[in-house]
Order: sequence, then structure tokens, then C-alpha cells
Amino acid sequence: MQAKLNYGLKRFFTRIVLHIAADSYLINYRVRRFLYRLAGVNIGKNVFIGTNCYFDELNLKGIYLDDNSFVTRGCVILSHFSNSDDGSFELGNVHLSKGAFLGVNSIITKPVCIGKNSIVGAGSIVTKDIPDNVIAAGNPCKVIKSREVKS
Repeated sequence: MQAKLNYGLKRFFTRIVLHIAADSYLINYRVRRFLYRLAGVNIGKNVFIGTNCYFDELNLKGIYLDDNSFVTRGCVILSHFSNSDDGSFELGNVHLSKGAFLGVNSIITKPVCIGKNSIVGAGSIVTKDIPDNVIAAGNPCKVIKSREVKS
């Protein structure tokens, strides 16, 4: 009974922290980044997280945002899914590599990796891995073209 109570309290406070972090326009992105780290998201240096983002509460530890990555306003990152073959519920990892950029209102629906310095266009729905140094967009998200990154 005590374990259930502790889990319930932890989840309640995590939801409050995430709600404050996601919805408040008054909170600086640095504070928002700190609150997401506190909730369990793995966040590197110089990561930008915009307002109204939703990070999957069921598997916060499965979300990795590497250095210099951007998650713009209204993005949704889900790190759990239902397997269509057997109907099982599975947890997975979502990884934004160094310098990755998620456009406004992008949705990640499967455990995927967004490659180094890749850009995901606004409103895209990502269901598969995105390679390094490309621009991808659409529903489902597909590579549009490669991009040259200046060192």
C-alpha cells in the first residue's frame, strides 16, 4: 500500500512540474529545461524547449535530448506505443541527436532517433528514424533533401 501511495504522489508531483514547465509563457526556457530534467528527461547542454510541449509521462527516462537540440512550440514526444502485430504495450527511447531541430507542432509517435543536425519540418509526424544532416517533413515524415552543415 505504501509503495502505491509513493508512486501516486511521485506521479502527481511530476504532472504538476510538467504542467508548469509546458504551459507557462512566463517561464524562461532555461527554467523549463531544468524542470524537465527534474522530471526525468535526459537533457544535454544548450537545449531549447518551447512552450506547450508534451513529453510522455509514462517513460520520461526514455527521452534523450542531446546538446544543442531544439524542441519548438507545441511538439509532442511519445516514448510508448501499442504494437499493431500483437497489441502489446511497449516503451521505447526517443533520441534527438546533437543539433537536431523539431519544427512547431511536430509529433514523434514511435521510438526513433533524429540524426545529427537534422531538421524536422513544422507539423510533421515522425514514425521512422531520420538520418544525419537532412531536412525531413510530412505525414509520415520523409526525407526531403540533405543539407550541408558548416563546421
